[in-house]
Amino acid sequence: ASVPLSAAVRGAARGRATVGLARYMRRALVVGQVAAAFVLTATMGWTLVSLMTVLSEDPGFTTSGLVTVRFDVPRPLYPDSEARDLVRRVIESVTRMSGVEAAGVTHLLPFGGRTAALAARRTDQAPAEAITAWNYVVSPGYFDAMQVPLRAGRYLDARDTAESEPVVVISRRIAERLWPGESPIGRQLVLPPTTARQTFRVAGIVEDVRQASLTGVTRYGGATYRTYVQAAERSFTLTARASSAALDPAIVSAAIRGVDVRLAPYDA
Repeated sequence: ASVPLSAAVRGAARGRATVGLARYMRRALVVGQVAAAFVLTATMGWTLVSLMTVLSEDPGFTTSGLVTVRFDVPRPLYPDSEARDLVRRVIESVTRMSGVEAAGVTHLLPFGGRTAALAARRTDQAPAEAITAWNYVVSPGYFDAMQVPLRAGRYLDARDTAESEPVVVISRRIAERLWPGESPIGRQLVLPPTTARQTFRVAGIVEDVRQASLTGVTRYGGATYRTYVQAAERSFTLTARASSAALDPAIVSAAIRGVDVRLAPYDA
């Protein structure tokens, strides 16, 4: 059977168009695969660089041999004086455990998922000039358990009681921002407790600690550390450092319950 010339021409045109479209699709697919491979390679490269950056960052404390267990001291069950004594006995009980080098408590644990901040300023600064800092409430043994380096002055210790002068330990970044080129040891820092503002004498300077991220600039301008006996916190994380063998968190939890069965420790 014969095919009209016009029909043949139209068919040939459609055929060439189909072949051209298929060739174009194959080329586009190849180009897309090459581009995807390039992006993947670049992403892997940047991921590797980011990983190396994270691994090279110093968090400001040591995690090896560290065990953390959280516990709360319910206000309806314990007045303030009893709560302070209870926390002290918990720390002493864990410190006496075999293989424990140091133990302490904190209400804010680095990378623990919680945030607590306050406004800190010198006594000669207006409230608008205050800087925001991480707010730690700790016991004296916390610094040894976390191995946070001391840069000047002293750590919190047994001299700091509920009746003694309010004191604070600050991080290096706080010292550099509020007292650039000067020593802040013995100076007064204005902090906002629950009821009214009061001053705290700077007792020491410790190294900065990464609170929420290993990369980038820290969210706040450093950290302040107050002793738990001069604060009103009731939620704590116990930090204990073992000398050699791994410390079982379940044993630490049992030691906490052994002080008072009404305490309910849980993983930090």
